[in-house]
Amino acid sequence: MSCVETLYMENTRTDTPDKTENLEAWCTALERENAHLKAQLNWLTEQVRLSRHKQFGTQSERSSDIQIWLFNEAEWTSESSEPLLQEQPETETITYERNKKQSGQREE
Repeated sequence: MSCVETLYMENTRTDTPDKTENLEAWCTALERENAHLKAQLNWLTEQVRLSRHKQFGTQSERSSDIQIWLFNEAEWTSESSEPLLQEQPETETITYERNKKQSGQREE
């Protein structure tokens, strides 16, 4: 039973036709507003779901065959060319002496 029918049945004896029309219009407006709010709720719920999926969902970090081929191509070309002269980085050895801390004193 709709809102209009319920109101009509409750108020048939005491209401005038103008009052009933006002109540029917008010009820229709409420039903329209209710439908609008339900649609808005569904849209917002979907936005939250999409946001959570974007933040916490599976990430697509899988590489395709073309990307793998590009990495292999770099290895193949480097193997066929002459090896580059690889220089060893200079290493420097630093030695120092330190006084042993005496008990009860701060180290400066």
